[in-house]
Parts: sequence; structure tokens; C-alpha cells
Amino acid sequence: MLVKIIYLAAAIGMLWFGLSAKAQPVFAKTQTQPVVVELFTSEGCSSCPPADAILSELATQYSENVLPLSFHVDYWNYIGWKDPFSDPAYTDRQRDYAGTLGLRTIYTPQAVVAGQIDVTGSNRSQLFRAIGKASALPQQASLSLKPVENGRLSITASSTKDATIWLVGYDKTQQSEVTRGENRGRRLTHHNVVRSLQQIGSVTSGNGTTHKTARPEQSGVAALLQDASGHIIAAARLN
Repeated sequence: MLVKIIYLAAAIGMLWFGLSAKAQPVFAKTQTQPVVVELFTSEGCSSCPPADAILSELATQYSENVLPLSFHVDYWNYIGWKDPFSDPAYTDRQRDYAGTLGLRTIYTPQAVVAGQIDVTGSNRSQLFRAIGKASALPQQASLSLKPVENGRLSITASSTKDATIWLVGYDKTQQSEVTRGENRGRRLTHHNVVRSLQQIGSVTSGNGTTHKTARPEQSGVAALLQDASGHIIAAARLN
């Protein structure tokens, strides 16, 4: 009987550990640039706060390896709460991914990793596996972002593929008191909330280019290099 009790206690302990232990991302030793995670979310969506919390964790604990970006879409705004961070341009970006990824529909919370892996943004284990997989992808491009004179930025890119250069301005932290809609009565905390997205220029296969542009006013600034298939082949940010 004592042996059975010991085995039962051990089994319960292992079960508790399995349920309570959180998945952690495992990054490839060969990783040379941050993995971009784009979360399509909305304050009007009751399923989104858990995904927002995971993205916040990525932003605060794994920023050396991951560049998480929160894109607030506008198609939930009709049900009682207009997300103050939403923009139809971000919905358009999500629709573009639906096309390149072969998806039938768009949804929230959706996470797109490196522009090429679609996972549910609140599924922690799937998301972290996708990040680990993306961190091992071979480098196809280089991208640098640095401040220059008169508050401007210099973006230098080189690539083995034709690609578009995007400049992103994001608020590192935001909070909202939601008074209507599915999240009524909740205080929501967000990290890396995208507020501006600009196409700066392009780079052609086998070549390099440098662009100078005005710095976005937001506290966070990043640059993305994205090929025609939607894959993000390089990323850089200002620290």
C-alpha cells in the first residue's frame, strides 16, 4: 500500500509539473537576427488578451532573439468597442498573408512568424515551436538601421532576393480601459503596438541599397525586409 501511495504521489507531482511548466522558446545557435512575430489582434476580441500576454512576454523576456509586433485590426470595431490602436492597413496586411499562406479566412488572434508560419496567437507551444524553427532559417539578407543627422534614419539592406523595405513605428507599451464590447470592464496591457507602417524602398537580388528617411515618432522603431512571397528575410530595430 505504501508503495502504491508513493507511486500515486509521484504521478500527481509529474502531472502538476507538466500542467504548470510553461513552454519556452528554443533558439538556434546559428541565429543571426531577430525572429519577427506579427500578432493580429483586437481589443474587441475576447480571445485576444491571452495572445497579447504571450506577445508581451516575448517583448520583455526574449527581445534579444524575437521582434514581436502587435497589429490591431479593425474588423472587430463594429461590436461595441472601437480599438484605439486599430488601422485598416493592418487588416490589409493580414489579408495579404492569407493570400501568400493559402488561408481561406483571416482571424484573431493570429500570429505570423517570419512572414511564413501561421499559428494561433494564444497557442503558446505552437508559437514557440514556430519561433524556434524560424530562428534556424538560413540568412538570405542583411539589414541595418541607425540614426543619422537631423533626427533621420539610415537603412542599409542587401539581399539574395528582390525584397521590400518596411519601416515600423511602435509604442513599446500601451494600456486601455475597455468600457464596451467583449472585453468590457477589463484593463488591457499591450507591448510593441504598431502605430505606423511605411514602405521605404526596395532592394534587388544580389545588390545592396541605402535609404535615409524620417524617424517615426513612436518609442520603438524597426525595419523589415520582406520578399514577394511574404517571407521576412531580415529585420533590425533601434535599441
